[in-house]
Amino acid sequence: MSTENFAQLTITEAIKKLRSGEVTSRAITEACLKEISEKNKDINAYLEVFEDVLTQADAADIRIKAGEGIDAATGEVKFPLLGIPLAIKDNILIKGRRVGAASKILEGYIASYNSTAILKLIEQGVVFMGRANMDEFAMGG
Repeated sequence: MSTENFAQLTITEAIKKLRSGEVTSRAITEACLKEISEKNKDINAYLEVFEDVLTQADAADIRIKAGEGIDAATGEVKFPLLGIPLAIKDNILIKGRRVGAASKILEGYIASYNSTAILKLIEQGVVFMGRANMDEFAMGG
């Protein structure tokens, strides 16, 4: 599979390829970054792409190589989302990062804590790609 196709993987496919060593989190993340750079100007899906995204992917790859995502005794997958790049909607708080609910009123607000959802995703070892656009305050159209 060429790197251009990594961004097209489903989460299930990406998990299998990550665990088998066929692909790295960094390669998937780089493919996603390429897609974002090519398409975001037209669709405005991302309000922000995090600067440390490749560092996060590298950290996930280290954990995967160390076998951290699988219980050695049982073979059970402990962290199924380890190394998976995800966009986070702009109303979910990540400590130390901007969050604005896609609103001018909250523009520049920095989260002072992690939401429960983010704490669970951090434990899983996901790669936070950036803030995804949304309707203001998630009110819908």
